[in-house]
Amino acid sequence: MKISIANDIEAVSSVKSRIPEVFQESSKTQRPKIITQNGKAIGVMSDIGVYENMVKKINLMKLVIEGEDSANTQEMVSLSSLKKKIKEKYGLSSSVLAKVG
Repeated sequence: MKISIANDIEAVSSVKSRIPEVFQESSKTQRPKIITQNGKAIGVMSDIGVYENMVKKINLMKLVIEGEDSANTQEMVSLSSLKKKIKEKYGLSSSVLAKVG
């Protein structure tokens, strides 16, 4: 996700009156809006789909890091144990886990 300084940063005063439009724009561009006050970033507004995709990517990165750590320590686990751990820790659905193997 690439942020456009010209298009994705807005003052809170200009966003207040157009909140629905800001969410529509985030949905269309697939980018969040950085909200500023007195020239400082105070928050982020994002379409729910953009937010959910970001959370999924973060969780996937966590899994990759865990896998790398396990490989570096030569700690091996069975695929079924791994799927169970992923489901418990990250709440991934069975249909997603079925694609793992």
